[in-house]
Amino acid sequence: MKKRKATEINASSMSDIAFLLLVFFLLVTTFNTDEGIQAQLPPWDPAAEETIENDRNVLKVLINQRNELLVENELIRTEELKSIVQQHVNNWGSKSNYSVSPDRAVISLKNKRETSYQFYISIYDELMAAYREILENAAMSKFQLPLQALGEDHRLQLSKQYPILISEAEF
Repeated sequence: MKKRKATEINASSMSDIAFLLLVFFLLVTTFNTDEGIQAQLPPWDPAAEETIENDRNVLKVLINQRNELLVENELIRTEELKSIVQQHVNNWGSKSNYSVSPDRAVISLKNKRETSYQFYISIYDELMAAYREILENAAMSKFQLPLQALGEDHRLQLSKQYPILISEAEF
């Protein structure tokens, strides 16, 4: 009887196919990138002097490593932040612990490195919601129109009267 040769699968082209599939998936796959927070920064002016704001005009908002919110060193709930910011900005000098005027009101937002990203974003969203509501109320009282219906010149006028001044830092 004649001996049969053991049948083998030719695997030399398998590595080529695996490599081509790997290259294909690397080229076709899209990776999600975190785009960050959309914020418009003021233009850099190296000639501008560093201004030190009156302590009364600065509302200190701190987020600690345990994701606790402190405003002026007092522990508060996230839901309370919007009304405190609105009181600070719309004070017009009436209360001594809030800002002198809306165009001088600064929100100092500081956080620890260990603060969770989601909690930081929720606090930032509350700050922006407070400013949106302030601008919406100002548009209704001054122009009897919602903010979205205002022309560019009226919006510019409101943004000068109520600038969004948020200072962000790590502590």
